Amino acid sequence: MSPSLSPESTVAEKGVTILERGITSTRWRDFVDIVALGGTGLDVEALLEASRAVADYRGIELQAIKPLLEGYGEVGQAKWAAWRRKEKLEAVCEEDLDEQIIRVAAILDPVFSQGV
Repeated sequence: MSPSLSPESTVAEKGVTILERGITSTRWRDFVDIVALGGTGLDVEALLEASRAVADYRGIELQAIKPLLEGYGEVGQAKWAAWRRKEKLEAVCEEDLDEQIIRVAAILDPVFSQGV
């Protein structure tokens, strides 16, 4: 995470990247960072504004991520588990990838569902 970006801008960048990559994403760190930053009391209006700006710049339509990532846990669970162990993140993120995605979606979807 860039120290010069606000938490809302960081979450917007990472969230729009998830929309771009869908289930081809292997940026596990984004799933962890979004949940960590989401627990810091994000300003929803600032997150919406930043998300719209990033999505517009990248030519991406804001939408809920949960439907987009449906079934991702089934595909990526083994790699997620190995990555969590390697990075020693067992204590800070969900063991189950689908559960981590649910936590990410709880932060992003209410904002991203507002679209442009």
